[in-house]
Amino acid sequence: MCILSILLHALRYLSSMFLPSPSFDKLDKLDSPADKLDSPADKSNPTDENDRITLKDCGNVSERIGFLIDQADLIKDNYTLEVSSPGINRPLKKESDFLRFRNKKISVKLYMPVNGQKNFTGHLRSFENNVLKLEAEPDKIIEFQMKDIASAKLEPDIKLS
Repeated sequence: MCILSILLHALRYLSSMFLPSPSFDKLDKLDSPADKLDSPADKSNPTDENDRITLKDCGNVSERIGFLIDQADLIKDNYTLEVSSPGINRPLKKESDFLRFRNKKISVKLYMPVNGQKNFTGHLRSFENNVLKLEAEPDKIIEFQMKDIASAKLEPDIKLS
């Protein structure tokens, strides 16, 4: 296990002790200690204003993680800690993400083309046994193995009146 992986696991553990609620997602990725720590800490299903992450929430999480990193002396060099919401194009990475956003419109990018196509958009119908089922057209379901997916993200459902 490389040092970055060990550091990321330590940060996940430390942050799990104080995040405001189980509905917050934790540390996402670590580029390098000298670069930055991306930490989307977002509430999973923001249904109303009281359930949405605020700038103050991000500041509080950043302050607490920074304090724990410094106290545990996990990063010897200068670092930048970034805590943010993933935004309206939320990346889908874990099984729980795919399950949570079932029936939502998503886009999927594959590592290798299928029938000459690498990019797909449609409604996420299911995710089971590492197989994603996407309804790209009405009544046309396409299946993708998780190992073949380079990235997936929510597609915003913006209605302009």
